[in-house]
Amino acid sequence: MSEPPAADPPGDPLEWPPERARDLAVRLLDYVDRFAATMAALPVVPAPDPGPGAGREGGTDPLGEPPARGLADADLLAFVDRLFRGSTLVAHPRFLAYITGSGTRADALAAFLAATLNQNVGGATTAPLATEVELRLTAWLARAFGLPTATAGGLMQPGGALANLTALKAARDRAGLACRTAGVRGAQLTVYASEECHASIDRAVDVLGLGMESLRKIPTDGGYALRSDLLAAAIERDLARGLRPMAVVATAGTTSTGSIDPLPACADLCRRHALWLHVDAAYGGAAILAPDLRPRLAGIERADSITFDPHKWLYVSLPASCVLFRSLDLAARSFAVDGTYLAEDGEPVELCDYGPAWSRSFDALKVWFALLAYGTDAFAERIARDAAMVSRLAERLAARPDFELLAPVTLSICCFRYAPPGSSPESRDPLNRAIFTALRADGRFFLSGAELRAGFALRVCVVNHRTMPADLEALVDLVAELGGRLASGPG
Repeated sequence: MSEPPAADPPGDPLEWPPERARDLAVRLLDYVDRFAATMAALPVVPAPDPGPGAGREGGTDPLGEPPARGLADADLLAFVDRLFRGSTLVAHPRFLAYITGSGTRADALAAFLAATLNQNVGGATTAPLATEVELRLTAWLARAFGLPTATAGGLMQPGGALANLTALKAARDRAGLACRTAGVRGAQLTVYASEECHASIDRAVDVLGLGMESLRKIPTDGGYALRSDLLAAAIERDLARGLRPMAVVATAGTTSTGSIDPLPACADLCRRHALWLHVDAAYGGAAILAPDLRPRLAGIERADSITFDPHKWLYVSLPASCVLFRSLDLAARSFAVDGTYLAEDGEPVELCDYGPAWSRSFDALKVWFALLAYGTDAFAERIARDAAMVSRLAERLAARPDFELLAPVTLSICCFRYAPPGSSPESRDPLNRAIFTALRADGRFFLSGAELRAGFALRVCVVNHRTMPADLEALVDLVAELGGRLASGPG
């Protein structure tokens, strides 16, 4: 006997009716609008997680196991509220730690569009316009940095660490020792960077198989910038030992102080010794868009590669980083695996041949859409304003008898400490560590600390278009209040 015909299959359980999707989207946008309007009044650091069912009776814990059947919209919105209220508010105007951009409404909407399109930008056939957007964006950025229009280009990366790794991989392979085929055994390649370089440089040297002993950390001057005379001496010393200098990594905007290494001097040394110059401008590269700040990056146009993170001082949400090459063909020589690294006329560029990733998200859309929505002048104005605001903060601190600056301000980072008159230098480190702990517990501001030669510093970094001078003034008052209380002791 034959089986009875199967009933019509039920509707797709992963598709919502359009009305429900639209209604939930509107409710989520309304929630975000309300949250953004009140965010400045909230603490930067969240209160302890209220747990499941906060403000509601019963219900499934959305941080427990996923439910067998989907939650109702009200429960989903309750989870969103719990998520927002339980998160450190990076977009808050008083989040002044690390170097994390504040995000914009435009790039948030672009992230939604990118997720909806779900393009794999590894292949031009499956993502033709997405590939074009990425190529246009990176070509524009390369021109902004002064790289040659005819040959320069780049590709998006999930972060500056991978961008640095990608650049140094190309530098290693250009060294002419057949590392791609024979490996790095016996290559004796050396890399040079400031002692203030980002830790991702250490990791890149390790991942590339060069060995941590191949990385030379060059001491810095009083402004925490690499000393080019000591760099020159280190290169000459390695050459005399029969080693093969490979690349110099100059930093344009160090993490601790925002210092810029002497780019022209580094470029001169690289030209003299035929070395690759990589500039880690993940943070400071945004200064190229502001006319008053651009001269501080003089010499960056001579780089062979540049790391730049729009998700830092271009305010775009994570992730949005890129690596730019003076000659994009060199990236293809380093990563293409089929021996054909140059597209014939009319053939599309396959971005998976220019870096380590095959599957690549459409992160370029967030950056491009934000640039289209606001215009480059708006970003230039905000970047310049941030730098000016931090410079004024430094001037105010320097003029007060109870504070001291621990590093010059180069971009939008200020390192300082509370130093009440009559306090001993030995007492200031523990006092400012206590202030730092008290600031974190207070929750109204979120700072990071920096270990500098002069001592422990309270570190302010402004890469947030929402931060205003009044926020920095309130911070100084709060630090002075906490410092005075802690310096006076119990009671």
